[in-house]
Amino acid sequence: MSKSVGNVVDPFNLADQYGVDQVRYFFLREVPFGQDGNYNHEAIVARINADLANDLGNLLNRTLQMVDNFFGGTLPPVENAGPLEEEIARLADETLAEVDARMEDFAFDEALKAIWAFVSRGNKYIDETMPWTLAREEKGAELGVVLNTLYDVLRLSAMLLAPFMPGTAARMWDQLGLSGAPADMRYEDVKWGGREPGVKVRKGKVLFPRIDLAEWRKAR
Repeated sequence: MSKSVGNVVDPFNLADQYGVDQVRYFFLREVPFGQDGNYNHEAIVARINADLANDLGNLLNRTLQMVDNFFGGTLPPVENAGPLEEEIARLADETLAEVDARMEDFAFDEALKAIWAFVSRGNKYIDETMPWTLAREEKGAELGVVLNTLYDVLRLSAMLLAPFMPGTAARMWDQLGLSGAPADMRYEDVKWGGREPGVKVRKGKVLFPRIDLAEWRKAR
């Protein structure tokens, strides 16, 4: 809404076009709480494709697909983690602390940036460890470490996202085979490495289908 120009944007219309959680994410990420901000439809689509489809949705889909393909949909037992996994575990603790601090300051955009840095680290970890190569070389123990690490990244991410994107967090929680609701979890309940062994994942629909920009522009 612009008080000087007198125009108003209908949030229900935006939610119908892009999805409630998608719109929540865009404005919480783009506009610092309590301040003015700008938006346009192409910026919303860009955020959906880059952050939600490519980063978060892709991480969930790839991880659950690998658990399905390599272990029949059941999270395997985890062996001793290596330096790379320990580094991600430290980042998890740092991310929890950072998000907690930013929420106390009502800096929701900064909290989301910290969560997305954590999600991006999970995607980078896949490229670093190449789990498909581990499977081909029949390195089951190492593969189990990788998939458990990715599972924990997603589990913590779902919990952290619950205040911002409750529907998305609940869908992630369900696909991860977890009971309860991520919004009800406390930090001490969802510590790194606290996953239950042998959990059965439930791979579902893609969280955020990519929007074809060319087709979207034609439709507009």
